[in-house]
Amino acid sequence: NVQSFLVDVGGRLELGESTRRTYRALFSGLVAPAGVFATLFGSGTQTVRLKRGVLNKPSGAATITATKRSTAFTGGTSTAPTTVPKDANNAAGTAGVLAYTVVPAAGGTNLGSLFEIDQATTEILEERFGDEGTSQAVVLRGTGQGFALASSAAVTLDGWFEWTEEA
Repeated sequence: NVQSFLVDVGGRLELGESTRRTYRALFSGLVAPAGVFATLFGSGTQTVRLKRGVLNKPSGAATITATKRSTAFTGGTSTAPTTVPKDANNAAGTAGVLAYTVVPAAGGTNLGSLFEIDQATTEILEERFGDEGTSQAVVLRGTGQGFALASSAAVTLDGWFEWTEEA
């Protein structure tokens, strides 16, 4: 009987499927502005680890930039997509996801770019953070730390973030 296992960065052994509380938030049919269009910000009570992000075939070609932020944005017009736990027994998610239709007015101090890629209308962009076993996920500690996606052009697109939360 062979069972898969992994050791996390804290030295904890996990057998088989991860038992970390995992969540996903979908933005579908988002009419995204040129500029910041989606964010995931940390929690005041949990450490948030962004594991994956997907953008599906935008309505027009655009350069997509992902950045790590040290302060939250203010202004703009946004909605908060539903946070869905991947296990119904998980506590409610505490990270904050926003999908913007009008670019935020201020804030969002940039700590640096994590990637920049030209995305065509026929392409699906999937970025995995920390899956190689030797790299970290994008770690967000506190409500001021965040991850933001920006587009060089106004496009309509679908996408989602997947993250874990732990005390």
